[in-house]
Amino acid sequence: MRVAQSVGRSKKLFKLLDKILRLTHIFRYMKIRAYRKQRKLTLKQMAERWETDAGNLSRVERGVQRPGIDLAERISRDSGLTLDEIFSESRRQCAA
Repeated sequence: MRVAQSVGRSKKLFKLLDKILRLTHIFRYMKIRAYRKQRKLTLKQMAERWETDAGNLSRVERGVQRPGIDLAERISRDSGLTLDEIFSESRRQCAA
């Protein structure tokens, strides 16, 4: 019986950690949205500035997908976010 309880707790802990990592991923990309809002630009305007489409930028801002390296470099040059801030934050959370 104790083994079954231990397995159940492990599954719950894994699900909780998975949710935390997903939230970390989403919050990281919220910096990009905050930068756009601070500049008072629409998704379409910022997408044109970063040479991508508004749908792609929207998915990145919501944390649904990661930006490609070319887009990440354009974001980095324009916003002052480092590539490490854009890509690596979730790995640091795992290591902590």
